[in-house]
Amino acid sequence: MPALDSTDSDRPLFLLGTGRCGSTFWQTLLCRTADIWIWGEHAGMLRPFARARGLLRTCAAFQMHAGRSVTPADVEEPTADNTPGLAWANGFDAAAFDDHLRGFIVGLMRPRLPPGKTRWGFKEIQYGFEDQTPELLLDLFPGGTIIHTLRHPRTTLESAMQAWYARALEQAAVNPADAEAAYAAQAQRWLGTTKRLLDLAEATSRVVSVKIEEVAEGREKLRQTFGIMTPESHPRVNRVPEPPAGVPTSIEGLFARLWEKSKDKLQPVASRAGYE
Repeated sequence: MPALDSTDSDRPLFLLGTGRCGSTFWQTLLCRTADIWIWGEHAGMLRPFARARGLLRTCAAFQMHAGRSVTPADVEEPTADNTPGLAWANGFDAAAFDDHLRGFIVGLMRPRLPPGKTRWGFKEIQYGFEDQTPELLLDLFPGGTIIHTLRHPRTTLESAMQAWYARALEQAAVNPADAEAAYAAQAQRWLGTTKRLLDLAEATSRVVSVKIEEVAEGREKLRQTFGIMTPESHPRVNRVPEPPAGVPTSIEGLFARLWEKSKDKLQPVASRAGYE
């Protein structure tokens, strides 16, 4: 099992957000930093581990017997009459689970870093909504950092709809229900994920939020907070505008209507993130 050491391997960077929020941009920028490599998404595979960790830490029966030594009586007469018996006997406890999970993650992320890269990380858009994976990552890696990638909720939702629900949009003129349901689900996801990460940012200096609309400010925040010196070699860093995406008039009208239905619910969290 790979162990943590005192080098960059125990200071990972986790880029988390809602998707369609600029996370790939920040990933690209950080990968252009001399010693940093940010791996891509991995289908949210750590969510079940976060749930398992929570179960181990909240189950009183497991906590009572976890990690105890097996006695000769257990081996010679493994019956339910033994005290405490085998029903909840395990040779590991919650701390051992953490150690092995930490080693598992490091073992996946560290061995194949590109030449010259010593500090690893990953981006993932499936953590933080109805799960405690962000907290898990901070607990497993005391030297780790979460970079919360943000974009205005309206722009995020419209981008998500175009990228992930194109068929629903194509059929919206005759059947708007699917598009409306997808938009509502994405709005709820934006709300839950963003609130959780903002709450964490208020609770610890190890979480920092950066906006895709304010790249220069975000780069400076990373420099001041974590000493991360990102290069000025990305088109958006150099303020080269992106071409606007063409949206049919009918879809613009649908987006405007759906935003009007959603904005009051999203606004308190959006305001916390600095969006009006």
